[in-house]
Amino acid sequence: MACCHHNSRALDPKRFKRQLLKRFPEAHKDGKEITYDLCCDIGEEFPHQHDLGELWVCVHCISLCCSAPGDNVCAIEHSQEYGHELWLNCRDCHIICTECDTYLYPRELSGFQDDSHSSRVCGEIAEEWLQVLGRSRGWWRRCNGDTVGHPGVRGLKNYGNTCFFTSVCQVAMHLPALHQAGIKEDEHVDEESIHGGLRLLYREYWGGSKKDTLDPEALWTAMKEHALFGVYDDEAMEDANTLLIDLLEGLPHSDKVFEARLQSKLNCSECHSRRSQAAWMLQRLFPRLPLPCVIRIVGVLLGEVGCMLESEKVLSLALTSSNVAETAGEADPDHGHDSLVAHMNLGCNGSGMAVEMSDLLAAYFDVTQLSDYKCDSCSNVGTVTKSFELVSCGPVLAIQLKRFAPVGPDAISKCHRPVVLSKQLDLNLFASENHQSNPDKERYIYRLHSVVCHDGGMGGGHYVAYVRHSMEDDPDWYWYSDQFYGPVSESQVLECEPYLVFYQRSLPLPPA
Repeated sequence: MACCHHNSRALDPKRFKRQLLKRFPEAHKDGKEITYDLCCDIGEEFPHQHDLGELWVCVHCISLCCSAPGDNVCAIEHSQEYGHELWLNCRDCHIICTECDTYLYPRELSGFQDDSHSSRVCGEIAEEWLQVLGRSRGWWRRCNGDTVGHPGVRGLKNYGNTCFFTSVCQVAMHLPALHQAGIKEDEHVDEESIHGGLRLLYREYWGGSKKDTLDPEALWTAMKEHALFGVYDDEAMEDANTLLIDLLEGLPHSDKVFEARLQSKLNCSECHSRRSQAAWMLQRLFPRLPLPCVIRIVGVLLGEVGCMLESEKVLSLALTSSNVAETAGEADPDHGHDSLVAHMNLGCNGSGMAVEMSDLLAAYFDVTQLSDYKCDSCSNVGTVTKSFELVSCGPVLAIQLKRFAPVGPDAISKCHRPVVLSKQLDLNLFASENHQSNPDKERYIYRLHSVVCHDGGMGGGHYVAYVRHSMEDDPDWYWYSDQFYGPVSESQVLECEPYLVFYQRSLPLPPA
């Protein structure tokens, strides 16, 4: 991407902070909603009738404007009238120059390196806005109440930007199956390993300590030294899903808890037609030949249907289709009005209508056309499909919703598509034929246990966890945000923007 030349006179984090505090005096109070007093005619309808991603703060004068598509786009008109080119998105903390039609922040959209001056200053400005947004959202609200010091209800220390770590740890602390299989007290483990660090934290979390906030230093140090995939630092935000996978890889028995074994099938429509014709001819010529023998002979002559066993500890479910990912956010090189509006709203593109968790899971196991795949048997391209069947699943089902996805050739943004969480999932619907025909089969009924949410966007945000303390029909839900925590209603959990979702195998819910 081309560099923007309009940022030198506006990118002043200290001045931006002073203006923010003057513009949003309520931002000093945790849980106090921001007053969206816009300079356009939308008024009280915003943000209720619009996507919050369409709301922008002018970096020059702290005016609030919208980028809702239309002939008269408030933010663009403000830029043209006052010469204010730099804007910060209220939800995602993206910073764009409307004159250049270029994103300056974050690097996933701008293409600039982390060590560039523009990127560093933009990061400081985004952080100042996050302090306002975070207090409005109640990220650090104190609602501990009379639960202080109770076993199993504790906060965890944040080392700077480690909310992704504390949120995943809260889920791990409350999964009985993980303790039973992976962090038993009777095992000898290296105290400096990930396994040892988690066990130390578990011992203090559920022990007799009266501290309301614990310091998970041993586990955090082990993650920094022994993680396979993530690179962890006190001041650097990482992906919670990467942290979860690194944590599970550090536990020797985590596959007994989280592993979902899948059978993937590759089927070529051209080869399937040939196999059907060959099987019909064999049965006509040899009517007494058993069907399994017919299938085996056809497989030897024309090739077997491709099958392979795979193992996943976390199922990753897509929220957008590939065609949305390819086209969203592409800008016209002439930087026309419509192109600029589309570019400003790329964080909204692909969000779509709310989708049920059960529908996302069904799409994961559904037949997918592999348009670029070449069949090994007939060498045809585009005739192969792939599908999954569930062979077995552990006591915990972990799901990642793929919210961070491509929105153009070289850009990544967050998809804010609402997901309706299912209180119960029946995975028997996706089990293999062998499992379904087994009279002694395990019942794969899973009930919602915990959720890790990411509030914000690519430019910055905050992770929080919702954990179910009881698997009874009337559950106890708690909210955890670093050292802060407190009880919440189940309705609040179901209305959040989930990123990681955990289900625990149990008996099915009684009928409503």
